[in-house]
Amino acid sequence: MAINRPVGNSQSDRANHLDWLRILIVLMLIPYHTAIMFEKGNPLGWVNNSVSSSAATAFVQIMDQFQMPLLFAIAGIAAWFSLGSRTMKQYFVERLGRLFMPLIFGALIVNVPIYYISVLYYHRGALYNNSYFIWYKTYLSTMLFPWQRNWTPETLWFIWYLFIYSIGVLPLFLLLRKHISNFRWVKFGEFFEKHGMSLLFLSAILPVLVQLYPPPNFHSVFQISYFIFFFIYGFILYSSKQIQHYIDRFGHWALIIGAVTIFVVILLIIPDETNAPLGAVYWPALGKLGQYLYMILRGISCWFSIIGLIFLARKWAEFSNRFLRYANEIVLPFYLLHAVFDIAVGYFVIPLHIGVLAKFAIICLSTLVATLATIEIFKRFKVTRFLLGMRIKKRENQLP
Repeated sequence: MAINRPVGNSQSDRANHLDWLRILIVLMLIPYHTAIMFEKGNPLGWVNNSVSSSAATAFVQIMDQFQMPLLFAIAGIAAWFSLGSRTMKQYFVERLGRLFMPLIFGALIVNVPIYYISVLYYHRGALYNNSYFIWYKTYLSTMLFPWQRNWTPETLWFIWYLFIYSIGVLPLFLLLRKHISNFRWVKFGEFFEKHGMSLLFLSAILPVLVQLYPPPNFHSVFQISYFIFFFIYGFILYSSKQIQHYIDRFGHWALIIGAVTIFVVILLIIPDETNAPLGAVYWPALGKLGQYLYMILRGISCWFSIIGLIFLARKWAEFSNRFLRYANEIVLPFYLLHAVFDIAVGYFVIPLHIGVLAKFAIICLSTLVATLATIEIFKRFKVTRFLLGMRIKKRENQLP
């Protein structure tokens, strides 16, 4: 998932900030998934603390505004860089190895204990006689493939989407790169630099419309039609130097607008009035209008937060060090494996009679340590590196 640096591309030296931003978002998935255990309603249904937390609920709602759309936008930017130094065949083979193989490994190995632990927590062994192997057989026959009725991708959904987007949108991306020096495209970049704020609001219309009128999906838990716009938007953002100059000049306004709209969403119109801090005051007056207002503000907050965070990263995170190089190597395995340890630790910690903050800290720290330790073991073997989508290291005496 690291940003590739194409040879001869003048923008290649602008990639470190995107690496830092992606790593930060992926690291935040541990406190995010942990906070869901304390959220009101616990929509994912992994494990659920008996006492909910308003702070955890607000944190989850805030991250939901921009977290995964930002990752897809960064993936679109990465596709722009990657296609600058690879042929279509090379790009396709790379995506196949770095995304499809982790999907297979995740479906056969990673997702199974997530389901199993959740079943144990809610049913306390009443099903499947506590046998992991009986559960695994049931999983293979009813939950493994997208066309099965009980299938759900869990955290693999991001990799599924990214793989489908990378292949499905490839013809469009190749066409854009072919005509990127076209006079009209250059003029578009110049126009964006002059009138960027207006175009930024116009570009937010599409996320808003998809929020209000979501396109149909082929599976109830496979909402693939929303995030593709951020993937394409990311590719376009870095196709023009003028657009990047605009982000550098006016990104602080995008950051302010994103923060304000997120605050309004959290404070006033969370869809469930029981979760909104001021819901009892505003919901009776807003009624159905509140639902539409929520969707509109959610689309605006999402897009402007993405631009604002990219602005911050470009301003403060354009450097590299040993940690960045290490994190770039393990970011995809980290995403793939963290949920297993998060729910496993949560299964034992949630029932303890201690405070919410103590449970939250124990689960987060234990998950982080267990995930990193497992990756350190897996990265030492070619087979596991391949299954986790990591590049296979060449021997020192092997010619490049």
